[in-house]
Amino acid sequence: VPGSPSQISGIQAGDIIQKVDGVNIEDPRQIAEMVRNKKVEDKLSVKLLRDAQIKVIEVTIGNLPEEDDDNINPKPSP
Repeated sequence: VPGSPSQISGIQAGDIIQKVDGVNIEDPRQIAEMVRNKKVEDKLSVKLLRDAQIKVIEVTIGNLPEEDDDNINPKPSP
């Protein structure tokens, strides 16, 4: 999501997240759960695979840009 904490920290589309804070990621829902358990300004260490290279990126938890809220939690059509 443009302007999101992950995008600002350098995570890119196509990156394969392998670990977050040392925990192996088997399912993307694990990441959402880990983020939900953090507070704004907390940091996560993210190990990922990009272009056949391992990278470790520190992500600072923040609020999502307000205009993108509908894309993440779409409202049902009337």
